[in-house]
Amino acid sequence: MGTETNSQAGLMRRYLLGLLPEPEQVVLEDRFFEDGELLGEMRAVEQDLVDAYVRGQLAPDERSVFESHYLSMPRHAERVAFTRDLLALANAEPSLKVTESREPFWRSWRSFIQIPQFGISAALAMFAILLVSGLLLFRERARWRQELAKSQAEQAAQKEKLSALEQEIAKGRADAAQLAAELERLRRQSTGPTEPAAPAAIYSFLLLTTTRNQVEQQTLRLAPNAAQVRLQMKIRAGAYKSYRVRIDPVDGGAIWESASVTARSAGVTTTLSVLVPARSLPSGDYNLELSGIDANGAAESIENYSFRVSKP
Repeated sequence: MGTETNSQAGLMRRYLLGLLPEPEQVVLEDRFFEDGELLGEMRAVEQDLVDAYVRGQLAPDERSVFESHYLSMPRHAERVAFTRDLLALANAEPSLKVTESREPFWRSWRSFIQIPQFGISAALAMFAILLVSGLLLFRERARWRQELAKSQAEQAAQKEKLSALEQEIAKGRADAAQLAAELERLRRQSTGPTEPAAPAAIYSFLLLTTTRNQVEQQTLRLAPNAAQVRLQMKIRAGAYKSYRVRIDPVDGGAIWESASVTARSAGVTTTLSVLVPARSLPSGDYNLELSGIDANGAAESIENYSFRVSKP
């Protein structure tokens, strides 16, 4: 049992110093929210850590982490200042002097009142200090609970946003498939042996990024009168001078590439558009790689798209 307690105290100490990995932080914070006693134990570990810092008993590496992480929060700095004042008061009152002890001074206060020389003024001062300390600990515990509740609420909101985004993507794919089917139906109705050939046309498509769980491949259906195909892509705005598009046929064949792609930014979104001759896209499967070109001319891969071209 002692080993478990020491391990748990060490885990809390690393959490307070910011040395605990993020997954373990989340697990520990969930336990705080469910177990009030565990939160009280955390406060005790925190006070031990603050006491060791004030007394100069931390190792150099722990002291450096304590000052850069723990003291970065104003309320933690207030706690350290309060503990330092409490220690100074105990050192200033001769009747409060305590010999070498392994326990922090804030835990050994009961021994002070057993000293015969302890006067009424010292008793009143100690009572005031303990009262203020208790109020401070109570306020800190309430603040910890509020922060944990806020963190869980933010996680739930992020999950809801992710779910809404996935639904929007699924709806976009369904709409694209429905539109393609409708265009195909209209094409078949409008074609006939006695009708003149339709004029050359430009077909536009919004490419969807390839995902791991993508089951149905995006299909671009081109009519016989297709002269050019406009491929559009939406990405996050980036600090690139220009963009490059490379289209590789999966089954082999000629590679089509453009080193100068039109980009239009609107807020945090950049829309890219490239015109590809329809004759360069025979029926088959393709991979499209979109790269950004920086000011030095270096290319960096940004996104990949997988699609299929269907021609009658």
